[in-house]
Amino acid sequence: MTCEEVLDEEDEYQYQRAACFLPADGELALEEIDVANKADLEVAEMDSFAGLYRIDAATDLDGAYPDNEPDADVDAEPEGNSGFGAMHSDGYRRQAPTIPDARLALGDLERILYPKRQKKKGSEAEYETCQTPLDPVTRARVDDIRSFLWRYCDFDADGKPRNISAGSWMQASMDIAGSETKGSWRARILRASAKSYIQTRELPMHDYGKRKSRINNEELSSEIQIHLQSVGKYASAEDIVKFSKDDDVQKRYDFTKPICLTTAKLWMSLLGYRWTKEPKGQYQDGHEREDVVKYRQEVFLPAWAKFEKRLRVWTDDNIHLKLDEDPNATPLADTRNTVVWFHDESTFYAHDRRAVRWVHKDESAKPQPKGEGASLMVAHFVSADYGYLQSPDGTETARVLFKAGKGRDGYYTNERIIQHAEKAIEIVQKHYPNDDHVLIFDNATTHVKRADNALSARHMPKNPVRSWGVTVPVKNTNGTTMCHPDGKPQKTKVPMEPGRFANGEPQPLYFPDGHEKAGWFKGMTQILQERGFEAESKLRAECKAFQCPPGGEIRCCCRRFLYNQPDFKQVESVLEMTCRAKGVRVLFLPKFHCELNFIEQVWGCAKRVYREFPPSSKESDLEKNVVDALNSVSLLMMRR
Repeated sequence: MTCEEVLDEEDEYQYQRAACFLPADGELALEEIDVANKADLEVAEMDSFAGLYRIDAATDLDGAYPDNEPDADVDAEPEGNSGFGAMHSDGYRRQAPTIPDARLALGDLERILYPKRQKKKGSEAEYETCQTPLDPVTRARVDDIRSFLWRYCDFDADGKPRNISAGSWMQASMDIAGSETKGSWRARILRASAKSYIQTRELPMHDYGKRKSRINNEELSSEIQIHLQSVGKYASAEDIVKFSKDDDVQKRYDFTKPICLTTAKLWMSLLGYRWTKEPKGQYQDGHEREDVVKYRQEVFLPAWAKFEKRLRVWTDDNIHLKLDEDPNATPLADTRNTVVWFHDESTFYAHDRRAVRWVHKDESAKPQPKGEGASLMVAHFVSADYGYLQSPDGTETARVLFKAGKGRDGYYTNERIIQHAEKAIEIVQKHYPNDDHVLIFDNATTHVKRADNALSARHMPKNPVRSWGVTVPVKNTNGTTMCHPDGKPQKTKVPMEPGRFANGEPQPLYFPDGHEKAGWFKGMTQILQERGFEAESKLRAECKAFQCPPGGEIRCCCRRFLYNQPDFKQVESVLEMTCRAKGVRVLFLPKFHCELNFIEQVWGCAKRVYREFPPSSKESDLEKNVVDALNSVSLLMMRR
């Protein structure tokens, strides 16, 4: 940046520049120059820059400028300087800048650093804010040069020095460097920068933030990205170093040597990588698996679409209203709204506390309890209409607290799921009878479990068998599995439930009374023949390990063919049958789609609050903290 780029190009200022050549009361030969003639002014300036301007011998200024001799440390000046202090071939040493030259440069610098304010139009008292068009680094450099030149040119009106450094080029630079707690190196930089500016009027600019890194090369950046992707999820800066060592890479991108590890780490950052813990999200493995997509598209979405029009819609306009306050809660008088209740289980641990916090530097490590501590599982239902499934006064709730584990409450089996669903249905039918209710469960095996004697082709024999049946555990009247003295569960065989023909009529799987094989299981061949599939009944019983050929072929074996019959495929789970008998519908989420269950966000919010409670290993504190954390999640937060 030149002075002309910074200073205002005002003719009046250009004509006044000649005044900088004259001391307050001194007379120089320059007074003969016509200041109105810019050409003469420029010639005078060039002469002064070369250090060849001579003071009139008749003046009394020789004593006022005692140090106007060749620079004492010209040998220490950096090569390539502006020319001052350099040795000519004829042995002549160039002098330090003259006082007039320094004063002229000082005036220019002060105008750059502190330009005149401009009055606002129509106002005599207010002024525009003065902005200097220099970045902080350049401004600091220019200010240092200004201080140096001011100290060098600090003479009073009588030509007497105001400080011991006035007129001494060397001493003035050392004083300014000393004020910055720097030494002779800083002084040499100041002298070189000042001489350069006096001669060229070029400001001491910098390249900070302007230099371009090699990584800005789009081709190199793209190639490194591809290389890191090929390495895998555990790519590191060392992989970039190895990449830069390749001879072909060095030749194509003009590398003289491989980059260092520090540069590689910087490049990793510029490419968008961060050294941090891998972010964890919701699990999605299997989202696009063929059976999952089929269920999602053919079962779940059509079922949801049937009652979606009867769901209440919560927006920013009504999110804070109660149902009886919302005029749109029941849009049609003859239409019953549908309330969707989402079910899930979550486990809280006694030692689960925040791991990230502000830690004082003097804080020492403290012993931590080993393991996660006691656990408490919570099973609950939530909806956007009513929040947690409970009575309006909160005295009845569908919340289940369960201490899972051997030697505790056992495990959350299908029987407990059925009991939980029955409890939930009892509450909604008692307190919310004006709505239709749908219970949403995830696709866990404990939820979709079928009855023990449900129709299944998985273990059917091909030919008739006398005593074939389904092995089930023996239970007492309370539903508890009975065990032998050695602790093993008692088991018995029960007949499999009948199938259904295409017209809906039942198809017994055992020969009837009066048949020569009465009570025998018919076998897959007989079952297929009774359905009219003669050709399929002659197929082999099963492909090896039931691994049928890919492509959806169902006529490869008897078992696969029966497996795909409508009555075999559409067997309801015990949960579905139980709820349907009580007038409530059940819908299972697609596998691996926990993001569709908004109760997951409720668990996350409750656990955030739970982790802020004081740590305790007592199970009584665990249960109290869990309940308090769950109650902290309001209906308004759920609707959001």
